[in-house]
Amino acid sequence: MYPMLNIDSNDLEYAKKAYNNGDYLLSIAKSIDSSVKCEMPLIILTNDLSYLKEYAKNKINYAESYNIIPLSALSYYEYANNLNDTISKAMYYKYSSYYAQMDVDILKALNSSYIKYEPTYSIEKPIYIENTEEFNPYNTIIGLFVGIIIGFFGGYLFRRFT
Repeated sequence: MYPMLNIDSNDLEYAKKAYNNGDYLLSIAKSIDSSVKCEMPLIILTNDLSYLKEYAKNKINYAESYNIIPLSALSYYEYANNLNDTISKAMYYKYSSYYAQMDVDILKALNSSYIKYEPTYSIEKPIYIENTEEFNPYNTIIGLFVGIIIGFFGGYLFRRFT
């Protein structure tokens, strides 16, 4: 019913060793992994998936307001949207929010030239891109008929040559 959460106390020690060896990216990834695994029991108890989804979306929007594209955060967010299991969804929404914040923190720490401006972002008014195209039912009907014709023609050719 629930995904197996392999909460291992050695994960954090492994992250510390990676940091001491100079493998900073692995250290960050293992730290995020350890943090998400430790938070999962609390997330299971609260069972507030809509909050986690909005929180992850806000973190991604916050990172995008710095003119960066948080690919790992977006990937985790989209993957969570496609899952059916609520616990797995919650876990990947947490990964999404952590990786979006990581991208912003790394760029701030490096004082990178990619940051063009301070964001004009507030949590109360998240940035959403809305679809402004109107739904046209004629395109759907035309697509349906074209699909039916291609299906019949393909089936006819398949039966004829097999």
